[in-house]
Amino acid sequence: ARNTCTCKYIHMLTTPLPLPPPPPPDDFAVAAALARAAHRLSTPAAATAASSVVASLRDQPGALDDVGHWHAALERIAAGEARLDAAQQQVRALASLSDETSLDVSTADRDTARSSLIAVLSEALELHDAEHGESQWRRKQDEAAALRERFDALELHERVRLQTLEGKLLPTLDAWMGRIVSV
Repeated sequence: ARNTCTCKYIHMLTTPLPLPPPPPPDDFAVAAALARAAHRLSTPAAATAASSVVASLRDQPGALDDVGHWHAALERIAAGEARLDAAQQQVRALASLSDETSLDVSTADRDTARSSLIAVLSEALELHDAEHGESQWRRKQDEAAALRERFDALELHERVRLQTLEGKLLPTLDAWMGRIVSV
């Protein structure tokens, strides 16, 4: 009798209880879900979404992470300054000699280097205005400050973002802003 009773309890514990049938889906909910899925998967909707994103980025170029153009402009400025310094040293060296012809040639080279540097600096100022350099710098500074304020609560992707800001973007933007202010 004991085995029969135990078997009944085991059978009751292992047999799943019949579940009531699920309620019929609401027609409106089904239609809404299908419409959302069709919209997300349709090519025109994707094109519309992409156009919207591109337009918003064009309206706010300072929000972008691209700093390659600032880095290249800094390199052009440094190269122009180095050419001018070398030409100026050449003029100083030849000024102590009595060779007027070499001094004239060296002075002309220095003047060319100076004109070239002025052109590079003018291009840098135009780039700064066209690419909204100060706006981009301020946005990245604000974003980094907001992430630093809640550093202990940051998720992994936010920590990676902060590392990218501090390791790559802000050093280039800080150098750019420091350099463009002196122009």
